[in-house]
Amino acid sequence: MRRTLYFIFALLLFHQFVISQWIQQNGGTTVTLYNIDFVDANTGWIVGTASKILKTTNGGINWITQIPAIPLNRELNDIQMFDANTGYIAGWTNTFLKTTDGGLNWTNTNVPQGQYNALSFLNEQTGWLCTFQGVIRRTTDGGSNWDSLSTGSGGPLRDIQFLNFQTGWVVGDGGYIRKTTNGGLNWFFQFFGTTADFWYNSLQFINVNTGWVAGRNNRIFRTTNSGNNWDTVSLTPGICLHFVNSLTGWTAGDDGDIYKTTNGGLNFYPQTIPVTGGFFTDIEFVNDTTGWAVDVFAILHTTNGGTYVAIEPLSNITPLSFNLNQSYPNPFNPATTIEFELPIEDNIKILVHDILGREVHKVIEERLKAGSYRFEFDGSVLSSGIYFYTMYYSKGKITKKMILNK
Repeated sequence: MRRTLYFIFALLLFHQFVISQWIQQNGGTTVTLYNIDFVDANTGWIVGTASKILKTTNGGINWITQIPAIPLNRELNDIQMFDANTGYIAGWTNTFLKTTDGGLNWTNTNVPQGQYNALSFLNEQTGWLCTFQGVIRRTTDGGSNWDSLSTGSGGPLRDIQFLNFQTGWVVGDGGYIRKTTNGGLNWFFQFFGTTADFWYNSLQFINVNTGWVAGRNNRIFRTTNSGNNWDTVSLTPGICLHFVNSLTGWTAGDDGDIYKTTNGGLNFYPQTIPVTGGFFTDIEFVNDTTGWAVDVFAILHTTNGGTYVAIEPLSNITPLSFNLNQSYPNPFNPATTIEFELPIEDNIKILVHDILGREVHKVIEERLKAGSYRFEFDGSVLSSGIYFYTMYYSKGKITKKMILNK
């Protein structure tokens, strides 16, 4: 009986270990996908180039293509669904789509000329669009009529969010953040992030005080006083982000990685994900465990918030040289332990390649102090075969071979 209980316990641990990561889903398309919106853990949409609209009703196991009533060469940039039936899509070439039947029909409403990057609606009637030309459009009748609002900037606006009918923010190129307290009639300057080539791509407030922005140049900023002050909380290379509360959030970006924080963004840790070869454009969670991310090549999904590689220090004694030890066990299934040594503080990156030399995992990329370390590599999403893991450091690299035998 005791042996049976041990077996069941081990099986549960193994099952938890296997699912505790991001897995790739098949969207049935090769076009670039830009934005995600889920109304619950099962029902969601993704939009992208070539007028692509994908819908799932089973958490992304299957995706179906929905056909909008527009030419099939439009760039669809943002989607917001209120429930399983009603929602809007913003895109370039004067595109503002609406559905009231879950996407069976998408109709293009009477929107003024513009290249629309993002939208923010408070209900089915009242919402705002931001444009690549620096103009904001507002509607109070579901898109039948629009007002044009000036923010004082002629540069591209990348994202917009309203928390109520009066208070909202818009972000864009040049490290540009502006806020309104009268529904968008007037906008006042809040923050100029950094150099002129910096742009913000993603904006999120979880309440009137606490919000984050992310964008180019590997910087994430946070405010806790409604934007009166913005502080750099991370140099993580994220260009899209999503927080489920004031502490827990994720970011992903042009380095092809996903990062998670549990302290409001003060520290982000890289998560274990399949290597897709692209850069991420959006990430969204419906709760603190279930989420999706899209890059230019793939859809990724997690049901436990994702995991990251926990690097465990082994000793305070300074090693004499850089060293990468043979993984153990080897062969392994599905996990193996890898140890390495650093004689000095250095920037370290550890990658895993298949036998053809293709990168399949970026395991670690961070700066570590001198010392001995180890971590557990999870190969459960890989096929059986020979793999090579390489540690890159400032003066060279070391490569070892390992065998996954399922």
